[in-house]
Amino acid sequence: MDFEQRYTPGEQALVVQHERLHVRRGDLFANALTALLRCLFWFNPLLPFALRRFRLDQELACDEAVIARNPRARRQYGEAMLKTQFDEFPLPLGCHWQARHPIKERIDMLKRPTPTRLHWMAATLFAIGLSASAGYAAWAAQPADIPAVANGAHDGLFLLARQNSYGGVAGQESSTSG
Repeated sequence: MDFEQRYTPGEQALVVQHERLHVRRGDLFANALTALLRCLFWFNPLLPFALRRFRLDQELACDEAVIARNPRARRQYGEAMLKTQFDEFPLPLGCHWQARHPIKERIDMLKRPTPTRLHWMAATLFAIGLSASAGYAAWAAQPADIPAVANGAHDGLFLLARQNSYGGVAGQESSTSG
């Protein structure tokens, strides 16, 4: 309600840009879906933790996008976040910057440089290399094929089964003279 009084015009522009990103990304719909999940799976002890992390990821993604578009406004953006901490009434479905979110992590993110295309490519190549290495290691750890089973020559197991079932090695019925 006190948006115009609380924030400077520059901070207002950054906050509005942040909130528009939430709308564009579909975060309001996602938050409505998480509210439904909370109602359906209220008994799951991990759900509150997962939903808090989900909301934090939404905020960090929007923070990163705003800072990428306004790299010289990091301090101003951080000050706007701190001012928002004093808001008493969070929105039930809206994306907000209230104290429930770790503000320290968000401000620390503002101190880091924005990842460049080279950083993203290096991280992607590292992930692909790690996945390929793990896949190769799993493939190399497989046991060697048994040729007799591969050729269908599994007579030894068949004979053992016949011997147990019929009482003889060659399938002869055992004579039970009594």
